[in-house]
Amino acid sequence: MRFLIIMPLIFLSFSSCTVLHFRSKGTIPLAVGQRAGHTVRKVIKGEKRFYLWGIVPRQHYVLVDKIVDDSGFASGANVTISEYQSFLNFVISVISLGIYIPKNYEIKLYGMRRRE
Repeated sequence: MRFLIIMPLIFLSFSSCTVLHFRSKGTIPLAVGQRAGHTVRKVIKGEKRFYLWGIVPRQHYVLVDKIVDDSGFASGANVTISEYQSFLNFVISVISLGIYIPKNYEIKLYGMRRRE
């Protein structure tokens, strides 16, 4: 009987709220499909850190348009986003028992450079 009570608690302790939400505020145009003039390919890698089993920080989102804008593009097309956890980050998460959980993401796109 103890086993039936302890096992769900153990599994619950390893779960966390570390899902990243990718958003856009609409500051620059982003498209999932292809667009004319978007010829520069770019791969942007990033990492978001979570603490205390995903409780901190409260906001779990990445502003894609800000990241694309900071990379020097006026707009982006054929945008694909993937979220993953590298093996090293997984090991760190396990060793820290979920107190520190780094998550990785990758944004691939074809962009149009800003005219300056």
